[in-house]
Amino acid sequence: MTVCPKQAISMEEDAYGCLYPKIDLFGCVHCGKCVRTCPHSHQSAGNTPAVAYAAVGKCHQTVQNSASGGVFAALAQSCVRKGGLAAGAVMDCDDSHVDAYHLLSREESDLRRMQGSKYVQSEAWRSYAGVMEALKAGEPVLFSGTPCQTAAIKALTGDPENLVTVDIICHGVPPLHMLNDYLPILSGYLLGDITDFRFRDKSCGKRYAARIVVDRKRKTRRLFMKSSLLSFYAYFLKGTIFRESCYSCPYTGRGRVSDITIGDYWGIEQFHGEAIRSGQMPDRKDWSCVLVNTEKGDRFLETHADEISLYATRWEWVAEKNQQLREPVIPEKNRDRVLKLYAESGYSAVEAAFVKEHGGRLR
Repeated sequence: MTVCPKQAISMEEDAYGCLYPKIDLFGCVHCGKCVRTCPHSHQSAGNTPAVAYAAVGKCHQTVQNSASGGVFAALAQSCVRKGGLAAGAVMDCDDSHVDAYHLLSREESDLRRMQGSKYVQSEAWRSYAGVMEALKAGEPVLFSGTPCQTAAIKALTGDPENLVTVDIICHGVPPLHMLNDYLPILSGYLLGDITDFRFRDKSCGKRYAARIVVDRKRKTRRLFMKSSLLSFYAYFLKGTIFRESCYSCPYTGRGRVSDITIGDYWGIEQFHGEAIRSGQMPDRKDWSCVLVNTEKGDRFLETHADEISLYATRWEWVAEKNQQLREPVIPEKNRDRVLKLYAESGYSAVEAAFVKEHGGRLR
C-alpha cells in the first residue's frame, strides 16, 4: 500500500476483522512495485544469530513499565538521546475502544507508550512514510515490530546503514477489530468505560495479569485481572484467534530478518540457575533474551546498551521454550468454532461460549 505510486491499494477487513491489501484495478497502472516490494514474495533465509544474551534493563522504572526486561525501551531511549528516532507500536484507549499503530518519534515521552505487549496487529504502515523520510535525511532510526513488519520496512527502504531493525519473538497477531468488539462487553462487566487497557502489567506481581482502568461515574479505578478470565486474552495465549498467515509464518526459525531479535527468556532458571543462585546474575522473573543477527546490530548494541545488563547465553537455550524461534504456532483445536461464531454472530456469541465453558460470567 505504501509503495503504490497511484494510491490504488487500501487495507480492508475480512469477515474476522483481519486487514489485507485490496487493489483498485481502475487506479492500478500495473507497474509491479507492490509485488516487487512485498517481502513475502522474496523471502530470504534470514540472518543466523551470531551472539545471544540474557538481558535486563538497569533502570527499575523502565523495566517495571515493560512486559519483560525493558531492552527495547533502553535502546530506544539511548538512540533518541543521541539524536535519532524510534518507531514502535503504541495502543491508545478511550471509551472502551483501542487504536494500535506504529509511532515514529524523537520525544522520550513517546517511548513510554511504545513499551509493553499489544497482542493485536499494529497498523505499522502509518509510520512507514515518516521512517523513509527520516532515513533519506540521514537521521538514525530504530524500528521495532513483528518480523513481517521489520521485513516490510527493510524492503521499502533498501535497509540503509542508518536503519536498525529490532524484531520481537512473535506468537501471532489477532485482529484489532476483534479486541474492539470485546472491550464493550468487558466494560459491561466492570460497570464503566475502559480508558486504559494493558495486557501485561507487573504492578500486582503476576506475569499474566491485565491492568484495566475504568471510569465509573467520574471515578477512576485500576483493576487487575488474570488472563484466563478474559476471553480475548485467553484465546490469544492459546493461539486461537490469530490471522491465518501466522500459522504458516515464514519468519519463524533460526534465520532472523532483523538486526536484533528480542523477547521473553522463558526457562532461564533451567540454564542459568547456578549463576542466579550464586548471585552472578540477579534473581528475577522478567528476563529478556537478545539475539544479535548482523554486524550492524552488534555495532548498535555496543553503542546503545549502556543501560542494559547483558549475560552471554546460547541460542539453543533461548529457543528451548520459545516455539516461534523454531516453528510457527500450531492452530488450537477450538479455532474454527470460535471464528465461525464470531463471523456469524459477533463477539457476544464468542463470549457466551467462553462463559459457558468456564463456569460463569465475570463478577
